Amino acid sequence: MILNRISSKNSTLPILKCVLFEVSNGFITARATDMIKSASVGINGTVHSNGTLCVPIAELTSMVAGLSPEHEVRFEVKDDILHIFSGNTRYRINTYPGKEFPFDFDFEGTGSCYLKGVDLKNALNQVLPAVSDDDSKPILCGVNFIISDDNYVELCATNRYKLVWKLILKEGDNDFGIERFHLEWCP
Repeated sequence: MILNRISSKNSTLPILKCVLFEVSNGFITARATDMIKSASVGINGTVHSNGTLCVPIAELTSMVAGLSPEHEVRFEVKDDILHIFSGNTRYRINTYPGKEFPFDFDFEGTGSCYLKGVDLKNALNQVLPAVSDDDSKPILCGVNFIISDDNYVELCATNRYKLVWKLILKEGDNDFGIERFHLEWCP
């Protein structure tokens, strides 16, 4: 669902209306971008071969809505066509080569820190109401994370009419991590 929100719906570039699936070393990563923001999700599954392909998000979303939760889902790729099997249901989706998908942005710096999950959740609950939902200004549709060299992390959001800024102090016992501007769970 998060990738559907990131993927560009009005782009003139068809590849930006896709999700990139990267299968490597037994792990599946799905990634979407609109060239301003991007997101990636790790997926558990059984992998038989490595590779990459781009699947149009609109077709994938409508297909997933029709799957039954009782059946296992199996994916196969043949001649740039994704075949999806689940119970008696069969789908075929034309795909694009993975090499056409834009590369991830390389952010400057290597800042990282660990925060208490409850602190991050509380800070996000305070900052998210200021995030804009106006897609004509995508830079305002997110939260800015600043990882300082000192002992804190800043979160900032605005929708042009209100500005919310929150400071989180770094602490010891942690179950959340922020590394190079993306969030990940740290068990």
